[in-house]
Amino acid sequence: FTYATGGLSLWSRDAKDCLRTLEDASAGNVALANPATAPYGRAAMEFLRQGGYWASVAERAVYGENIMQTLQFAATGNAAIAIVARSMLTDSRLPAAACTWPVPETTHSRIEQQAVLLVATNAAAVRFVEFLRGAAAREIVMRHGYGVMP
Repeated sequence: FTYATGGLSLWSRDAKDCLRTLEDASAGNVALANPATAPYGRAAMEFLRQGGYWASVAERAVYGENIMQTLQFAATGNAAIAIVARSMLTDSRLPAAACTWPVPETTHSRIEQQAVLLVATNAAAVRFVEFLRGAAAREIVMRHGYGVMP
């Protein structure tokens, strides 16, 4: 079952205008997770294409192995901007951002976080799945930057 939905954000420690950084072909590298292997990368690519940004980003795109490496590219200054999981922005260890911009969820496929119970004979696993379906877990999930299913 889907217990949470993820979102994307643009994030930069240096750029003052996130969208202009995407549009400006001379603004530096744009980091995104590998769209062939990472759900957040696929969603980022959908956003770039739908928003008309891909033409200016294609030559300067750098791909992280995963969404954490993608953020690291921008946090260390090796990319001007990164398209990251919105939930990552709640991390207090993240350097101060010069710009952040929430990517509209209508510009990419929904990013679903799934839970699967493989064997219902493990009582602790069953209790954990029950917890994930409850109000307390929903509040925790939302507090950490994820959406929840109605």
